[in-house]
Amino acid sequence: MYARNLVKQTASVVSTLAKTLNVVRRGLVMLAQNPPLVFAILASYQAILAQAQILSADDVVGYWPMEGNALDISGNNNHGKEHLITYVEDHFGNQNKAAYFFGDQSYIDGNSTGLPQGTKSVSVWVLPNHREDTPNKGREGWIFGYGGAPGVTSGKSFILGINNIYTVPNSYEVQSHFKTNIVTYVDSEMSNIPLGKWTHIGVTTAPYIGTKIYINGELVVHEPNAFVGNTAVDGAKFTIGCLVWPDGQTIFNSQWWHGAISKLLITSNVITSKQMSDIASATQNTTLFTLPVETLPVDEDENVEDNFEHSTASKVLATATGVGGGALVVYSIFRGASYYREKRHTQNIGTPEYTQRLMDGFNADAPDEQKQQGPAV
Repeated sequence: MYARNLVKQTASVVSTLAKTLNVVRRGLVMLAQNPPLVFAILASYQAILAQAQILSADDVVGYWPMEGNALDISGNNNHGKEHLITYVEDHFGNQNKAAYFFGDQSYIDGNSTGLPQGTKSVSVWVLPNHREDTPNKGREGWIFGYGGAPGVTSGKSFILGINNIYTVPNSYEVQSHFKTNIVTYVDSEMSNIPLGKWTHIGVTTAPYIGTKIYINGELVVHEPNAFVGNTAVDGAKFTIGCLVWPDGQTIFNSQWWHGAISKLLITSNVITSKQMSDIASATQNTTLFTLPVETLPVDEDENVEDNFEHSTASKVLATATGVGGGALVVYSIFRGASYYREKRHTQNIGTPEYTQRLMDGFNADAPDEQKQQGPAV
């Protein structure tokens, strides 16, 4: 009797599974035959993701998470070149998710041409380290800067650092060189940026609003009359871990950063106080921003192996690697025999797959000495 009941139950489960698979099959066939419907579904799904993200991808100009390389994964290709750095744990304790700078001649640089000239916001995690051979014990240093122009002494750049002994010691600082448009937050004890511990720093600057500095998501200073704008970016450098001179090219051989930097982001808008707080308190599962749906050109010379099999029916490939904290990638390809000759995809930042694709594209055009090894996927 027991065996007979077991057989019946097994048959029932198999029947239910077969029906379910049949429904799934019919659904996939329907989607494959109706690419516009699939696009509509993806757009709706992206709208749902957008509600959960902190920032809009349209405003993000550069994002360097420092996950084993100096790539900008915002989609704007502001990639950096590494000089004597390594990768360590980030503030979540994840290995190879932060760049570590050793001081003298240890930095990242790149082309700033695409970075904001006017309104801008910067968000970054930093960990200053102890260094016995400096009177300020390694607290001083420039975190991020860009812009400048030949023959200019100040006013055409944006630089962010801490404890600049030549201006205001024991402070967080943003300016345009030589105290132009300078805004500082003085902390005589530097209690908010202890050595060997991670701190989040946020800066926003815009005309008619001024400049704000945030520490760990909290607004600590607002100078309404200071605007660090008019940044000259054409042909100039951006630097991480050191200071670029007002000419936009020369690396200043002093006040090198000694410690770690992670998740450096710059936008072309003003990040709100709520958004800055959300970034500072974000967990590993928080989506910072989601890249928009894109239409990619089709290379007429591409082969069948690279682009899957050409067929008379449109095909769909959708893969997911988890949801949250930049863990989702949906990559959809639609091909028709006569007219569906395009690829569309939605990608969430921070995934190893997306980083690898960016790195492959970067390495394809880079000189041999600049080719980079990315994370395993």
